[in-house]
Amino acid sequence: MSHAIGIETVLYEYIHNDKTAEAIADRYHTVTLEQVYATILYFLQNQQKVSPYFVDYLEFCQKAREEQAKNPSPAVVRLLQLKKDRRPS
Repeated sequence: MSHAIGIETVLYEYIHNDKTAEAIADRYHTVTLEQVYATILYFLQNQQKVSPYFVDYLEFCQKAREEQAKNPSPAVVRLLQLKKDRRPS
């Protein structure tokens, strides 16, 4: 089963994690090195258009993480409890 990754993932790895195009392509096997380079090139040539979209995406992700932390699903609550139970006293 393959999973497509979006421009957001490539840009996050490139901008925030300082990953090279090669490292990104190695990590995400559903994208080719050429696609990674094309994404980075598109971003570099269209920063004024892409940056606001990317900032909005990052803000959305942060809000989603905060909401999930406040209201975790029953599965997450159970996993956290299992983790807590496994810790040595």
